Amino acid sequence: MTSVSGKRFMRAAVMAAVVLAVLLLAGTVRRGAADVYAADGKKIRILFIGNSVTFHEKSKGTWYGNWGMAATKKGKDYVHQTCKLLKAKKQVKVKYKIWNSVYFERMSNRGAMYRMLKKKLKFKPDVVVLQITENIMKGSNGHWVKEIKKLVKLIRKSSKGVKIVMLGTFGPFSAWSWKNGNTVKRAVCSAMDIPFIDVSDIVSNAAYKNNYSKVRGDDGKWHSVTVKGVAIHPNDRGMREIAERIVAKL
Repeated sequence: MTSVSGKRFMRAAVMAAVVLAVLLLAGTVRRGAADVYAADGKKIRILFIGNSVTFHEKSKGTWYGNWGMAATKKGKDYVHQTCKLLKAKKQVKVKYKIWNSVYFERMSNRGAMYRMLKKKLKFKPDVVVLQITENIMKGSNGHWVKEIKKLVKLIRKSSKGVKIVMLGTFGPFSAWSWKNGNTVKRAVCSAMDIPFIDVSDIVSNAAYKNNYSKVRGDDGKWHSVTVKGVAIHPNDRGMREIAERIVAKL
């Protein structure tokens, strides 16, 4: 017959095994799709791959700061609002980087383009937000499905367990803009199990656009937006809505 002390020892051993199993399981979710917030003890790394909605450099007489067009200031674009929401709602600290998707959309030397991206992916992101296709000028749906799938495969290969989310298309921003972005991106998301974030209601709602309102430039002064291509970009409210939808998918 087992002694009382022996029974206590057995119970303690079982409890220790259970605790160890839980800890080991928790360790396996680092950068996993199920709980991205478990990464690095409440710290996550996000790579935003996007065009002017994500980031646009200053351009004399056209755009007045270095952030997502057309938020009134840096902290109001969707990149910064996403980071702030994650901190407020999920109690996580975010380290982020941005890679300009115009390289992906326009660069004819695909090998050079992917080498550039590989360097950026050394960041080892836990999350990648894809805001792409608005600046594509030509190409069949089939061609771009293959290209975006290749992009996704490279991201997944470079950062194990990464969570990818795909934003729907903003625009078209001009007459030459490619019109098939949503069709292609939905096909890729369906085939590769990627959350698709529809933004069609943001695109169609004037309340979410800059509409020639003023922005506060890097110089601290207020500037009037006078260019249509800028004015149709999201305003602060639109950027907030984009951020809310991204956080909801993580």
